[in-house]
Amino acid sequence: MCPEASRPYWESIQPVLEQIDTVRLVEGSVFHHDLSYSGKVDCIASYQGIPCICEWKTADKPKGSIEHLYEHPLQLTAYIGAANEYYRDYGIQLKHALLVVAIPEMPAEVFWFESTVIKDYWEQWEKRVAEYWQRRSVWG
Repeated sequence: MCPEASRPYWESIQPVLEQIDTVRLVEGSVFHHDLSYSGKVDCIASYQGIPCICEWKTADKPKGSIEHLYEHPLQLTAYIGAANEYYRDYGIQLKHALLVVAIPEMPAEVFWFESTVIKDYWEQWEKRVAEYWQRRSVWG
């Protein structure tokens, strides 16, 4: 049973959920040993038959474009890197990401990230992590 306050969000994402299968992980931790970071992934599953990281967000109005997603694409990329390392022995090798924004009284916005886009974000993420560790070493 879906709580009444959540129902508009549930109805927004329902058509997207129908395209998801082969769920491998829900609300699971991932850790990247080499880069020393961790996170909690919403879902690892297949969307339209393609294995990916799935992230679920809510909003009161549409985002409209990737530019309005702020840091979320970078977050997804970090999760992919950590999941690929952490679950390597289980044959998980992700190259795509799905970000779904649930909006009350509207169809959810679906943002799909191809492997070429993820690769670009990965380079940004590696730089950010390196900067963090460099600054941290200065802080003592």
